[in-house]
This record gives sequence, structure tokens and C-alpha cells, in this order.
Amino acid sequence: MATTIPVNGEQLSSVPPATSAIDWDAVGFKVHKVNGHAHVTWTDGKWGKVEFQTDDFLHIHGFASCLNYGQVALIAC
Repeated sequence: MATTIPVNGEQLSSVPPATSAIDWDAVGFKVHKVNGHAHVTWTDGKWGKVEFQTDDFLHIHGFASCLNYGQVALIAC
């Protein structure tokens, strides 16, 4: 039986009960080495040139709006 979770006084989401039927060691949540990633910069309202970077780390500024819920909420409004 699913459990309904109240959020701000409303019943918004349904969560299934916990199960032991999943083999969590086989799911694949491990870090995998990659060759790199595509990097594109958004400047002055448009995307720049796509570049392939061989670094397997994504470098994100600590004040990036995607990391700060309050900023994202203001942008989305």
C-alpha cells in the first residue's frame, strides 16, 4: 500500500512502501570513468560554441542558480 505524504498541508505525492526485492549492489550507482563531456557557455542570451572537454569533472560555480533553490525559484517566477 502506498503512503501519501502531506506537503504544505496538501497530499501531493504517493510513496510506495520499502522493499527488499531490489538488489542494490547490482543497480549500478557507481562512479564510471568517462572520456569527457560537452561544454557550452550561455552568454548574452545565446549559446556559444560546443566544445568537448576531456576532463571528467563538471566545474560549477558555488553561486550557480541551479545550486541555490531560492535563485531558481525567483528565475522561474
